[in-house]
Amino acid sequence: VWRFFANGWIHHDYINPRFHFTYFGFEWVHPWPGDWMYWHFVMLAVAALGIALGCCYRLCTIVFFFGFTYVFLLEESLYLNHFYLICLISLQLIFVPAHSAYSIDAWLRPSLASQTMPAWCLWLTRFHIGLPYFFGGIAKLEWDWLLGIPMMHMMIPNVGLPVIGRFMAEWWVADIFAFGGMLFDLSIVPLLLWPKTRKMAYCMCLAFHLTNKLMLDIGIFPWFMIVATTIFFQPRWPRRFVRRLRRSPAADVPVAPLATPATHSPLTRMQRLTFQILIAWGLFQVLMPLRHLLYPGNCNWTEE
Repeated sequence: VWRFFANGWIHHDYINPRFHFTYFGFEWVHPWPGDWMYWHFVMLAVAALGIALGCCYRLCTIVFFFGFTYVFLLEESLYLNHFYLICLISLQLIFVPAHSAYSIDAWLRPSLASQTMPAWCLWLTRFHIGLPYFFGGIAKLEWDWLLGIPMMHMMIPNVGLPVIGRFMAEWWVADIFAFGGMLFDLSIVPLLLWPKTRKMAYCMCLAFHLTNKLMLDIGIFPWFMIVATTIFFQPRWPRRFVRRLRRSPAADVPVAPLATPATHSPLTRMQRLTFQILIAWGLFQVLMPLRHLLYPGNCNWTEE
């Protein structure tokens, strides 16, 4: 939201244009008249702050999801993968009790406080964060990328960088980045899921996203993924990290597990419904990026 204000994007992208390219089925979505788009982004900022602080959390997640998705749907020509990801994450936050600890809501209403949450909350978040990596690798499995052509186009503007700039016009460097990026995207999720390689994999994530930030203008995505990828660590890691900073002898006191150990009791009706919804949601998110296979032509050229 800060970047939209600071860069003048609200007026340039939503208020000034007389015509907007709309998404199929969402032709009825139009910008607010006059200066109301500015107030819309102010509302998004307040909602985002409420989510971060855990203040009026449920209301803020609903407002942010509908408010941000509305902005996303206003202009198809401004599509960004990570904006779509934020829409999905903000929808998920409506149903996840992320305000049950270290929040203003839990402080004001102790009945909300809890040290545990259902395991599906953790794994659904991991699924959403892992999917961009996986499909990023799938998208790179084509000759144009593997020949290093897109990578070279992205590297050329960085020839002025100190020390490394002189390598930015070399084809062998473009090939290393192209193959390295493809291998990183396809392997990083399994490496993050395996405890023995998790720390090494996260260091790879740091190097990957900081390099992207240095070389490419892709907005908040590198910072978002650097933070969000920590969801693959054990859920208690923030508490243990803080305790170690304080040099507390209770650093390794175990925290209650995310879910009660299985007792082979039959699932309730609500649990079965939740499980079915999550399976359907996961299948949709996996199949939706493959829809271009149903259309004629190469989508890299047709943009369909």
